[in-house]
Amino acid sequence: MKKMLISALVFLLANAIGLLVAMFFLVGFTTNFGGFFLAVVLLSVVEALAGPLLENLSKKNLPAMQGSVTLIATFLGLFFCDLLLSGFQISGLNTWLLSVLIVWLVALVAGLALPKLLAKWVGPRTTNI
Repeated sequence: MKKMLISALVFLLANAIGLLVAMFFLVGFTTNFGGFFLAVVLLSVVEALAGPLLENLSKKNLPAMQGSVTLIATFLGLFFCDLLLSGFQISGLNTWLLSVLIVWLVALVAGLALPKLLAKWVGPRTTNI
């Protein structure tokens, strides 16, 4: 259970970092404070649900699509954030393309790096009796 919670936290943090980087670099990618936190949660939920579904569909119908499943899941997550959240907006085709790539890539790198960083910060817990 603890490992699952840590994985979920890393997933949320990685998506938050990806969204922050996209907001910083892309002019047409805007959100407010509340919209950002809702977007992190919604993006993570959509990716968590769409990823396995897309992977199963691609195995059966389009094996060539398997490599891009997480990229498509990121697009779907951002699409639903833009559609459903009033404090979140992506404008323009270039911004859409770049935002999907940036959020996907940064979240991927953060998802790989965060567990190692957290392990260094937290370290092994020992008790002296």
